[in-house]
Amino acid sequence: NGTRWENVRPSRDTRDHVVAMADTLVTRALYRGLLRSAKRLEQQAVRHGAKNVLALEDLHDLNVPSLRRSLLQSEQEAGNVVALVRRWFRKKPTMLSESLKEAGARLDRGFAALALVNRRLGMLEKLAADPTSDETTNGIRVTVESFPVPERSSPRDERFCYLYKVRITNVGQDKPVQLVHRHWTIVDENGETEHVSGPGVVGAQPMLHKGQHFEYTSAAHLRTTKGMMQGQYAMITADGQLIDVAIAPFALKPAKE
Repeated sequence: NGTRWENVRPSRDTRDHVVAMADTLVTRALYRGLLRSAKRLEQQAVRHGAKNVLALEDLHDLNVPSLRRSLLQSEQEAGNVVALVRRWFRKKPTMLSESLKEAGARLDRGFAALALVNRRLGMLEKLAADPTSDETTNGIRVTVESFPVPERSSPRDERFCYLYKVRITNVGQDKPVQLVHRHWTIVDENGETEHVSGPGVVGAQPMLHKGQHFEYTSAAHLRTTKGMMQGQYAMITADGQLIDVAIAPFALKPAKE
C-alpha cells in the first residue's frame, strides 16, 4: 500500500511495553544465574565447614546496604545465601510506571551480587578443605598437617598464624636422597598469592636413606581467616639426578567455625 515503515514510530506505551518485557527477561535470567551460584556457594560452605562464606570486604563492595545488613545479621549460616537471594533478587512483575533509571539500578545491583557470589565461589572451589595432605612422588612421601595458633594471631590486625608439621619419608629410593630446595605457594581466601622459596627446610638439607624420615614444623601467616598451601621440594639422588617432590594442597583454617 506504499507505506514507508521507516517513518512509522511506535507509541510511547508500545516502547515502554517492549522495554518492560526485555527488562523482565534479563532480570529473570540474572536471577536464575544468581540462584545457581548461591546453591553452589552453600555446597562449598559445607565442604569447608564454614559459617561465613562471604568476606566482609566483599559485602562492603556490594552497593545494597539492606542486603549487607541482612547477610551480616544472619551470620550467613548454611541455607541463608539462597534464601537471601530469593528474598532480594527474585523478579517481580515489572511495572510500566518504573522508570528506566530504576530498572537499570535494579539490574546493576543484581549483576553486582552475581559477580560477588561467583568471585567467592571460585575461590572456595579452588581452596583445599582438608588441613592434612599426603602425597608420594618419585619414591618420596610427604605428609603435612596444619593447625591454627590463636595466641599468635590478631584478627584486628588481619594477621592469622598457622603452624604446619611436615614429615618427609624415603619410601622408594634405594639410594640416599638429599633435600636441597623448597618452594611454597600460599593462597588466602581472597585469592592473594605468596610464593616462598629457599634452600633446604628450617636451615637443614637432610639426607634420607631408604626408610628414613625427616620432620619439621614451620609457620605461615595470612591476612584472612583461612587459606591453603601447596608446594614442592627439589632433591638430589646419590648419582646426581635432580628430582621434584610434590607437596599436595592442604588447608589453613580455624579448627572449628
